[in-house]
Amino acid sequence: MVNILKFLFGILLFNFQIVDVFSKDNIFHEKKNLISHAGGFIDNHAYTNSIEALQNSISKGFYMIELDLRLTSDNVFVALHSWKDIEKIFENGVNNKVKSFYKKKIKNNDYSYNDIIELNKNLKYKILSQFDIEKIFSKNEKLILFIDKSNDFKRIDKAFSFNDRIIIETFNIFNFLKGSNQNFNKILLSTDLDIVDRVFIKIFNIKNLVISKETINLTTNEEYLNKYIQNGKEIFVYTVNDFDLIKKLYGKKATYFYTDIIN
Repeated sequence: MVNILKFLFGILLFNFQIVDVFSKDNIFHEKKNLISHAGGFIDNHAYTNSIEALQNSISKGFYMIELDLRLTSDNVFVALHSWKDIEKIFENGVNNKVKSFYKKKIKNNDYSYNDIIELNKNLKYKILSQFDIEKIFSKNEKLILFIDKSNDFKRIDKAFSFNDRIIIETFNIFNFLKGSNQNFNKILLSTDLDIVDRVFIKIFNIKNLVISKETINLTTNEEYLNKYIQNGKEIFVYTVNDFDLIKKLYGKKATYFYTDIIN
């Protein structure tokens, strides 16, 4: 009898392993719940928002790509997170005078599209422009673009031809409501789940939230997040580079994950 029970348990365990759709190999291979953060990781660099990082992410099977889009002074979108990230990817030999020139422009948000073209000549990884993004995403109709930093919905609509594959992160209630009237795939509300946001989420039945890893891990939010997901809604959490943590959070506190380095 004991041997029969062991045999049945072995079959059950084996079958469970087969149907574990969130196995490490499965999620790594299919990338169904992973969003390549800031274009993705390349050569030990995060936040490059570069052509090279984007192409690397696509080659690894990512089809959801997040980029930090900012407007130049002449109203062209470029993918750029911060000066701190740019200064790490200068080509060797670029002198400090050149670096100081661009540091001032980037920090003061006073740069034209031509400035970015010239800056790219000094960088190992090239900053994406809206023209690069349009070309790459139009060519690959599977790709989905997540936009951070810009809530200029009219200019986004004008810049890109694939709005049905654009998801925009908003950082306040006003921009969320404004974006909800636009023709994009999804508008996400970034929240720390304070009492005001919770009331707003309930009143407007908001179905897509962006939450930090730190907010996710607060025990005071655990029951709320679990119920939210059980009601068929989606939570996008940033930034998680640990597969074990993803597996722990998936389906309980989060449904999608921004990540830098998962291969």
